[in-house]
Amino acid sequence: MLEVKHLVDQGEVGARYGSANGWQLIVNGRASATLRYTDWGGQVQREVEIRDVGKGDWFVTVQ
Repeated sequence: MLEVKHLVDQGEVGARYGSANGWQLIVNGRASATLRYTDWGGQVQREVEIRDVGKGDWFVTVQ
């Protein structure tokens, strides 16, 4: 299974959110996805909805 940790280096996801292990990439379509970070308890700490990666159309749904 492809995971976010396979796509980025440890420091690229931001020190605030720890390791890449807590990140999940959910592909919704050819150009859309959801990027989600959960803590050890499974609580969503950050979520980014990518509507169209080619157009740079994205927004943060959980800060």
